[in-house]
Amino acid sequence: MNEAALLQVHGLSVRFGGITALDGVSFSVARGSICGIIGPNGAGKTTSFNCLSGLIVPQEGRIELDGRSLLGCPPHEMVARGIGRTFQNVALFPTLTVLENVLVGSYSTTRAGVVPSILNLRGVRTEEAATRETAQALMARFGLSGYAQVRAAELPFGVQKRIELARAMATRPKVLLLDEPAAGLTHAELETLSDMIVRIRDEMDTTILLIEHNVPLVMRLCDWIVAMDFGRKIAEGLPEAVRRDPEVIRAYLGAEHAA
Repeated sequence: MNEAALLQVHGLSVRFGGITALDGVSFSVARGSICGIIGPNGAGKTTSFNCLSGLIVPQEGRIELDGRSLLGCPPHEMVARGIGRTFQNVALFPTLTVLENVLVGSYSTTRAGVVPSILNLRGVRTEEAATRETAQALMARFGLSGYAQVRAAELPFGVQKRIELARAMATRPKVLLLDEPAAGLTHAELETLSDMIVRIRDEMDTTILLIEHNVPLVMRLCDWIVAMDFGRKIAEGLPEAVRRDPEVIRAYLGAEHAA
C-alpha cells in the first residue's frame, strides 16, 4: 500500500450468504487526486462505496483515512472523520427547500448540544448564523442561489444533482465519494459537472473517488483508475494503461474504447 495515500483500502471482502460481493479488494487514493472505479454492473463498485461510507461492515479488510482506521464506524462517524458521499439515485429531502437540504449537510459539522440548542444560547445563535452563511456560499458556488427557497422535488434532475453535491460538500469532506454522478445528465449538464468536479478538487482541497460508467468522462477527469470485475480488482493505474489493459478490455471496455 502507498503510505503517502490519503485513503487506503486493503483486502476488503464482503459476502452476502453464498455471494461474494468483494474478494480481497485493495487500492489507494492519493491526496488531492481524482480516482475512478470502473467495471460492469455487479463488479462490486457500490459495495466498496457502502463499506467506505459505513453502510456495510466488511467481513475482512482494512480502511484507513489519513492513517486512522475507519473500519466499523457507523455512517455519521464516517462523515465526522471526513467521508462525504452522493448517490446514483439522488437522495435529497424532496419536501425541503434547496437551502434546507444544504443546511442538513452543514449541521453535521456543528457542535451545539441539545440543551444549548433548546435554550437558544448565544453560542448556538452564532454557530447557526455561520452554518447558514456556509450553506449560502456553497449554493452560490454550485449555481443554486436562485433556487434557495424552492423545494427540491420541484427542480430538474440536473439541478438536484448539484444540490446533492453542495450538501455533500457542506460536511467538509476530506474524501468525496461520487456514485455515478453523470447518470441521467444531458451533454451540457455533463460539461458543467466535469468543471465542478475539477473545481472541488482544486479549489476546495478535496480528494475525489468516483464510480462512473461514462468511460470518456473517467478517462478525461481521473488521475488514477481502479478496474473491477466480479468483486475483484483486475487492474489499477494511469487512465491510458487501464484503458489498454487486456483484462479490462475483455471484462468491460470492449475493443472500441481501447483504440
